[in-house]
Amino acid sequence: MGMTYNVVDIPENLVATVDEWRQNLVESVAEYDDNLLEKFFDDPDSITKEEMMAAIRKAVIDMSFSPVMCGSAFKNKGVQALLDAVCSYLPSPLDLPPVTGTNPDNDQEVDFIFLIIEMVRRKEFQGLCKCTLTSKIQ
Repeated sequence: MGMTYNVVDIPENLVATVDEWRQNLVESVAEYDDNLLEKFFDDPDSITKEEMMAAIRKAVIDMSFSPVMCGSAFKNKGVQALLDAVCSYLPSPLDLPPVTGTNPDNDQEVDFIFLIIEMVRRKEFQGLCKCTLTSKIQ
């Protein structure tokens, strides 16, 4: 459920609106990447989907873009598109610099993951857990 979806044509009354907003998206992405900006001025339609996705990913990683997805977990509307976007645009831990923390024993700066491992080993780890519960309204 939600893993497959139907691709349908855009309704005729929305084609102009979709074209306008796609053009806005292409222009915004092109403004971020100089190579794409040059291609945009030459021929906006020459920018490929792969080039757009690569530029959006770079912009998201350096926090210039914030992707927004629409959907609903109810009946899995848009869930697959959201998961695809997470894989395509959001950074993996290898894309970001390591998070550092201060070792409380010696005030030395260390990679955060090593600090957590050491604290768990010594049974001193403290963390924050947040849980949200919902119930079905009858």
